[in-house]
Amino acid sequence: MPTQRQLRYFVAVGQELHFGRAALKLSISQPPLSQQIMALEDEIGVQLLRRLGRRVELTPAGLVFLTHARDVLARTADAVRATQLADSGVIGRLSIGFIHAATFVLLPDILARFRLLAPQAELVLSEMTSNAQVDSIADGRVDVGLLRPPVSNAAVLTQTLAIEPLVAAVPSGHSLARKSKVDLAAMADEPMVIFTPHRSPLYGQVLSACMSAGFQPRVVQEATHIMTIIGLVRAGLGIALLPQSASQVQMPGVRYLPMRYDGPRAETVLGWRAGPENPLVRAFLGVAIPQRPARHSSVTPLAVLPET
Repeated sequence: MPTQRQLRYFVAVGQELHFGRAALKLSISQPPLSQQIMALEDEIGVQLLRRLGRRVELTPAGLVFLTHARDVLARTADAVRATQLADSGVIGRLSIGFIHAATFVLLPDILARFRLLAPQAELVLSEMTSNAQVDSIADGRVDVGLLRPPVSNAAVLTQTLAIEPLVAAVPSGHSLARKSKVDLAAMADEPMVIFTPHRSPLYGQVLSACMSAGFQPRVVQEATHIMTIIGLVRAGLGIALLPQSASQVQMPGVRYLPMRYDGPRAETVLGWRAGPENPLVRAFLGVAIPQRPARHSSVTPLAVLPET
């Protein structure tokens, strides 16, 4: 089969129709160029050029071969560029899992930055519970995920992206809605809409926050998704404790109140599979985690959303 060098030399001669000019263009001397063209013709068993003194012309077969040679060289160059881009992590397919709460602030900001870095990357987004993300990352169905800790699977590495306080979501007609800030202990007797146990890690954090304020929540309804809980608050079923980022959801009939309390905050982490990283995952981590630490370093918070 013809070599890449032979194809390049032949295309140069085919374009210049002159060995001297082609040699000058290739930055080589003329004898090696002539030898490579003859070797090419011997290899494929077809005369490609007619020598006419100091100039040459393409045979009909040479014209056909020139077209295909150009195409092969162009596709080879494209393949090299695509491979280099893939190795740098700016093209390819990236599967991203996320909890719904991540869509309020974190995910849109990260995706916007990643799109600037890798506009050609194919992103596959899947809203999933935290537990489902851990399983999917561990077995390779999802590349990275934005989820709630804890993560007990050794196959999944995590890095904290945000820590935020809880806020109280109350119906706008509620007596507490007139306050600018409330003590969590003041909600001890209020009916509460709470996250479903075993479906959301926030259930334990809300429960711990209430216990730290000295009371057991009076649960009237459970729900898995934040939007569902906000809708139930609007309907007047009770109040709810939500991550501060949920206050981005402006729903008529609902007010969000900062709280004074000593208890857990809502944490969001980025998770990815342990072991060799594919370049696109590495690029995404570099965008999502400013000043990314070493791969196996301990988890430390990178962003704390302040109380308002």
